Amino acid sequence: MRIISGTLKGRNIPFNNRKQGNARVTSDFVKKAVFSSLGEALLDRRFLDLFACSGQIGLEAYSRGAQVMMNEPDRRRNQLIAKLLRDWNLESHIQLHARPAQKLIPHLESENAPFDIIYLDPPYNESLGEAPMALAFLTHLSTTSLLTPTGTLVVQHTSHLSLPETLHNLSLSRKKKIRRHNGHRIPNNQHINLGRKGRNLRPSASWGTEGGGSAALCDPSRLTQNMDPPHLSGHLPKS
Repeated sequence: MRIISGTLKGRNIPFNNRKQGNARVTSDFVKKAVFSSLGEALLDRRFLDLFACSGQIGLEAYSRGAQVMMNEPDRRRNQLIAKLLRDWNLESHIQLHARPAQKLIPHLESENAPFDIIYLDPPYNESLGEAPMALAFLTHLSTTSLLTPTGTLVVQHTSHLSLPETLHNLSLSRKKKIRRHNGHRIPNNQHINLGRKGRNLRPSASWGTEGGGSAALCDPSRLTQNMDPPHLSGHLPKS
């Protein structure tokens, strides 16, 4: 697992499933799809990864110029990220939390410092209440002020989960579905969704996810491309 572009390009993340809790890790192939879709939008943007796991998405975003905050409630994985931040001299540049996402969200709202990009990749097979976690947190985030008016929410989720095309003040702008890479099937049919929060609702907007699910709100001018299982898509706020 490595950083694929930017100031940290080539650095390895020593994630070990036996030591860090047998977590599903986003493949480099899917990661490239996510960041190629976000493009230059990362430069100086506030970026929140609510379920950081190995920390690779947040570190990749920082490497490409974003101002990053990560959250990982699992003690073992949080310790891995904290050690990387120390070893790479990034403790003063990247904020790291260790709280359940549902408790962190209201705390961040109270700080009145919304994010330009929120990356949502919760465990695929876990639920919050009666809803899959990707849908539960997408629904909750759509009612908060945690995203800027022109912000992007990216959701990665399993292809077996359908996300709504409109939700409160969000509407889907793009999806990507990624099934195969070099002839090998990617587990769980990953999808990534990209979208933008803006003044006008775009009827063509759509939601998408990746095996474990990701959705995003992004610039409507960038609404393109479909891949197979990661989906990239975005929602725009309703007027």
